[in-house]
Amino acid sequence: MKRRLPSLNALRAFEAAARHGSFVDAAEELAVTPAAVSHQIKGLEEALGVAMFVRHHRAVELTAAGRRLLPGLSDAFDRIATAVDGVRPAREAPVTITVPPAFAAKWLAPRLEGFMAQYPDIPIRVQAEAAVVDLEAAEVDLGVRTITSPEAAPENRVERLFEDWVFPVCGPLLRMVLKAPANLSMQTVIVDELSEMHGGYVSWPHWLEAAGAATLKPAKELRFSHSTLALDAAARGQGVALARGSLVLSEMRSGALVRPFDTAIPAGKAYHLVRSRTAPLRPKAQLFYDWLIHEAGAFREENPKLVR
Repeated sequence: MKRRLPSLNALRAFEAAARHGSFVDAAEELAVTPAAVSHQIKGLEEALGVAMFVRHHRAVELTAAGRRLLPGLSDAFDRIATAVDGVRPAREAPVTITVPPAFAAKWLAPRLEGFMAQYPDIPIRVQAEAAVVDLEAAEVDLGVRTITSPEAAPENRVERLFEDWVFPVCGPLLRMVLKAPANLSMQTVIVDELSEMHGGYVSWPHWLEAAGAATLKPAKELRFSHSTLALDAAARGQGVALARGSLVLSEMRSGALVRPFDTAIPAGKAYHLVRSRTAPLRPKAQLFYDWLIHEAGAFREENPKLVR
């Protein structure tokens, strides 16, 4: 049977305008101009031979005919949307991992290309944030946390990745005047306040004590609220920063940062990969989990002077 229907574009314009009570809001929803909505509705009224709206200065009001048409039309468009969704391939949520910002930028991001080459069909979403996230409540698959031991995260299943060695770094020119830790008394020491705020990390006093210079007072301090900023300042020659080994591999390979002294101490907290203790991982998240465990193990074995 042949269906006698007005323009579907006109019917969509009417339905949207009727729901919103506004040609302007309907135009925004349909990504057209208000004039285009008005034109479509005028054409619909001419085709049906009856007015659909009473036009006011800033709003529109449905006529009796418009009120009769709207429910069936809205239901029809809802059914069309449901039918279309039923044949559209389902879009699986990306594998989501929450990680500390510096770890995300300096360690994880440079390695993601390898995972993507191996699994091109698995989308990954990295949430870089310092706050500890409830994985199940936030619908996050995995997390990387810096904790002292698995017992520090009893609500999760925990796998240790590695612990940083911590040591001073600076630009190559500044390295030339640093013959011994005592020389720091004439230099600017760069402080990473984010690490200081999160208890359990070693800081300059810990390293100076290990280096036999516990009473040393640097000439100046330059303080940053983020680890990456502190390391960038050191690379620019603005002072000596205390670095975590996993965050400076690229800069040390390029020569942008060098180690002026051999003394290194454990960070006090290790990076751990966490997942829900009760909810099973999705298959694609399991693949990312296994890949990350392998990458961390290889990094630990290849760089014993940076991490352990």
